[in-house]
Amino acid sequence: MLTKNLQIYAKSENKIKELNEIIDGLKKHDDFYFYKTSLPAEFDDVTDPKNLLGYNTLRYLQLLLYRSKTLIEGSVCSLNNNCSLSAILSVRAHFETTGCVIFLLRRLNSYYKGNIDFNRLDNDLMSLALGSTTIQLPEVPSPINVMNLIDSVDEYLSKNLPKDLDIPRKMFRELYEDLCEFCHPNFHGITSGSEIIHEEKSITYNNTGEITKNEFTFFFRIRTSIFLFLHGYEEVFKLIKNNEIMPIIKRNH
Repeated sequence: MLTKNLQIYAKSENKIKELNEIIDGLKKHDDFYFYKTSLPAEFDDVTDPKNLLGYNTLRYLQLLLYRSKTLIEGSVCSLNNNCSLSAILSVRAHFETTGCVIFLLRRLNSYYKGNIDFNRLDNDLMSLALGSTTIQLPEVPSPINVMNLIDSVDEYLSKNLPKDLDIPRKMFRELYEDLCEFCHPNFHGITSGSEIIHEEKSITYNNTGEITKNEFTFFFRIRTSIFLFLHGYEEVFKLIKNNEIMPIIKRNH
């Protein structure tokens, strides 16, 4: 999956261990993949969303799994072809996907602890799975703001990591905002297009097909997102498996 040139570059930047961890995280997605989920016969006429919570949550979870895997594959594929900006765009989108699964995890934890009622949980799940800003229909909810998704990760970390661990309070948001700056045509977003030679008072303009050290550094932020996504997936699945009626699951064709 990794080109020889990418591996050589990773070794030169002392990043081969991190690169292999990204590939290992990608492979782990296969452990969670289901080919099909279906309702048991006794649920044929069931429409109560409370009874269908396990089924609906697992469906959304599997769609996030697909999105996560696709974005990781896309980022690595882009780097293999020296398209670093495309790789970083995928990294940013993966952060948002991780935000979705951690937001859902926090809502489920609140629900099972009795801190929110089912309607609140169901409305949030609807907004996560079906929210849209472009489909103007009464039955289509507004999506949850992406920054709320990102902030939910930091809120989750602040409550679940050891208190003496020295990490920034808004670590995930700061990483995401940096990625956004790089993906927009702002200062960070156009830095890879040229090199300033101060002693000559001149500028050289880069061609595409090259990876800069700065771009390579931004790419590796996906490691954090992959770890948190897989953790969130496992925890959500565990919660619904232990508390809800689950659909019939087929892992293979």
